[in-house]
Amino acid sequence: MSGKLSGITLSTLAHAVGGQLIGADGDIEAVSTDSRHIESGEVYFCLSGENFDGHDYAAAAVSAGATAVVCERELNSGLAEVVVPDSRRAYGELAKLWRAGLPVKLIGVTGSNGKTTVKQLLQQICAAAGSVHATRANDNNEIGVPKTVLGINASHQYAVVEMGANQLGEIEWLGSITRPDVSIITNVSASHLEGFGDINSVYREKSAIYTNLASNGVAIVNRDDHFAEDWLQLNRGRSVITFGAGDNADVYAKSVASGRVRLHSQLQGREKTVETNCQLVGAHNLMNIAAAAAAAMASGIDIDTVAKGVANAEPVKGRLNFHQLQNNIAVIDDTYNANPASARAAIDVLADTAGEHWLVLGDLKELGDEAVDHHSSLGQYALQNGVNRVFATGELSRHCVESFGDKGQWFSEKEQLIAALRAELDRLPEGSAASILVKGSRSMAMDKVVAALQSSRVVADVVDNNDVVGEMS
Repeated sequence: MSGKLSGITLSTLAHAVGGQLIGADGDIEAVSTDSRHIESGEVYFCLSGENFDGHDYAAAAVSAGATAVVCERELNSGLAEVVVPDSRRAYGELAKLWRAGLPVKLIGVTGSNGKTTVKQLLQQICAAAGSVHATRANDNNEIGVPKTVLGINASHQYAVVEMGANQLGEIEWLGSITRPDVSIITNVSASHLEGFGDINSVYREKSAIYTNLASNGVAIVNRDDHFAEDWLQLNRGRSVITFGAGDNADVYAKSVASGRVRLHSQLQGREKTVETNCQLVGAHNLMNIAAAAAAAMASGIDIDTVAKGVANAEPVKGRLNFHQLQNNIAVIDDTYNANPASARAAIDVLADTAGEHWLVLGDLKELGDEAVDHHSSLGQYALQNGVNRVFATGELSRHCVESFGDKGQWFSEKEQLIAALRAELDRLPEGSAASILVKGSRSMAMDKVVAALQSSRVVADVVDNNDVVGEMS
């Protein structure tokens, strides 16, 4: 972060969080939470987690040029110290103070599936309209969201902030920091059930993004979601724009041909339809495009500019990325993360590819008591939708293999799976085509399977997704 925070001082922060300033007051010009990368003039926040304690590195931050320290206990660092009850909370409160002075149009994005893709689309759309700052990488939690907000400056016209959660109360807190002008929930499905318990709790958590909308803000509602009517009721009296798969929504998208999308806007007084190119694959991305378009138009961006931004958007790394190997073998890397809904969407994409369809699956995590049922259902879904082979690893994925049947194989170790997969590829008759979908929760590190396949077979350039699969069929 660069530039002074609109006159925010150490004493202002201390007052906001019920802390105590020890030492001289001063402006907070920039901040850091990482002592390894701190720059001269930055205030160091001592954040702690399960496996680290930022207080242990305060001395290193001071040596690197920090000007002050925010901490939970007095450290006698030789610098001004803001001693606070909770340094993470203080980090969020600083971001809240900074956000309050920014004229930027801020779009908040959450949901069970698609939020990163929608964020990526919105970033490109906003960039086509002006200057934008957006969430980077996985910075969508209680540390990442404040970091994103503190990266916004007065030159930015738009900000796109992704918000994730795995337990109750997180979206409410993140929303209070960001105070969105436009809020969107992409959808609600079974995800992070270990933290939430059931899908109704997921609904309540995600819905909190609407409660912190600015007084003149706009709620973007998924017209096709199971909870659509609840969201419309929740936002009664507020401006609402709906998106969906059909013309019962204000904004919807349809597949025209490979790589072409027809985007429909039925907003009052300015109905218009445009066509645009798209590099994303899968019918589910039509909803993501419609969601991003609705949020952009709610932010004052016209539909022609939306179309330009959609054309510029590239797939998120690890989200349905196609890699062409030698001998008509394609690998579909969808290893960014996984839950039941995204796994089904990826299987739908696999079903539209040429040749045999192989699913390589790692466990879907954080599904709580329903984990076994979800994995069993996924095996049945794969069987019913044209998957020829399943290769799986992880204790939960064993249930997917069992429900899939004889053509499924389970491996206790990822290395065994990779070896078997290579052997089966070598056994394919010459000239045979096969597409291999690799999927699993991030903690399963299924990207290592993708890397192993790429290293063992000569890799062509990453293919144009639209040459492999009908864009939105």
